[in-house]
Amino acid sequence: MLDLGEYQSEESAEQARESCVRADFICHEDGSVRISFFDPAYVRAEAVLFDRTNSSAHVILHESAHFLGCVPEFMVPKMLSCDEAVLTATRPDGTVYELTAPIL
Repeated sequence: MLDLGEYQSEESAEQARESCVRADFICHEDGSVRISFFDPAYVRAEAVLFDRTNSSAHVILHESAHFLGCVPEFMVPKMLSCDEAVLTATRPDGTVYELTAPIL
């Protein structure tokens, strides 16, 4: 998910990768942007911040920005054209937790 070219070494790239929230960016068949999280806590994010200059994405949760990584190139047009994202995760009991958040 991260572009390793911006890091000085493989070690610094690995540290950056470890600091990311585990998430997958999905372009759903209905045209919506979906972000699937490993940790269901992030589904409660208040907003998704997308930086078009470097394709990075963060979520705002509890007044803090949490880095998701760089959005895949094929998803950039969707991130720019959609007003909101569907945030989703599977809870420990197997049920799906899904909310929406604005893309800013």
